[in-house]
Amino acid sequence: MTDPFDIALARGASLFNAGDYVGAYEAWYAHWSEEESADADLLQGLLQVAVAFAKHQGGDPAAARKLLASARTKLGPYAPVSREVDVAGLLVAITAWDAALAAAGTAPPSPRVNRVERPRVRVVAGLFRRGDTVLAQRRPAGKARAGLWEFPGGKVEAGESDPDALARECREELGVTVVSGERVFAAVHEYDDLTVELSVYHATLPEGAEPEARDPGSELRWVKTAELADLEFCPADQALIEQLVAGG
Repeated sequence: MTDPFDIALARGASLFNAGDYVGAYEAWYAHWSEEESADADLLQGLLQVAVAFAKHQGGDPAAARKLLASARTKLGPYAPVSREVDVAGLLVAITAWDAALAAAGTAPPSPRVNRVERPRVRVVAGLFRRGDTVLAQRRPAGKARAGLWEFPGGKVEAGESDPDALARECREELGVTVVSGERVFAAVHEYDDLTVELSVYHATLPEGAEPEARDPGSELRWVKTAELADLEFCPADQALIEQLVAGG
């Protein structure tokens, strides 16, 4: 774990789960004050939860309830999982706490900020060009992210190089032999179900070869680069789409 955001999340979660709510607040606040990404609200919601439980420890349940209400609003859009934090589980726990405080009853066990380890997969894709168009492939029904567009390719198996994986995927999925060139794009994207390490390479087809989608329900389309933004691509591809539309 090398991302400063993830390090701050993990450090704060460890302190929170040990009952050190002030320590958790300090760990998260140190990073939140510098965070400018869309995930800043995730940290702010966690900060509010930490302060709420610190207030409860200090004998101020009214302030705790107010903060928990704000935290639910901040955290809701991040459920069920964001940045490997079990947001849905935390929301259930703090809702139960709030209900107990409202009823002046016995509080349930303290909630925990649990981490959810997503599978991490390496994916390789080919950027095939034909004039002012590129080859896009639509994911079939029944698969994750069904109906979204992406560039042809697939998962890199253990022991495979990226070029070997791209060649195998194109043989299996498109029925063609391809040659990969330089890498033109790389990104890491966290979906709810897995983390994708994506590498995209320039790729060429043999002269006269015409790829065909062999996966039932999949679709291939040569798309003008200027029109790529009109298709709904997988989130992991979005930065590349912007680059291509801008003339990259």
